[in-house]
Amino acid sequence: MTPARLKLIVLDGDCALIQVLSSVKCSLFDYTEIHCTLRVDGDFELTMEVETAQLHGEVNALLDALRSLQSVRSAEAVGGRRHPERL
Repeated sequence: MTPARLKLIVLDGDCALIQVLSSVKCSLFDYTEIHCTLRVDGDFELTMEVETAQLHGEVNALLDALRSLQSVRSAEAVGGRRHPERL
């Protein structure tokens, strides 16, 4: 499995967080760690670690799908792998 850490800013709205998590699952990713913080401006900052057996390019496709949601203000991949493999 290839892990990736994502950071999203999600608008405070009806079912916004559920919509994001459903999109992740529909894109054939598993989320293993989720942290959600309510920001001062009322939006949510969502940090999640997702895993997939697919190629790295699929993470970019997931980010594009998340950015297309009306409830998502921004979505980006952050950080590196926790245990980089030696080549």
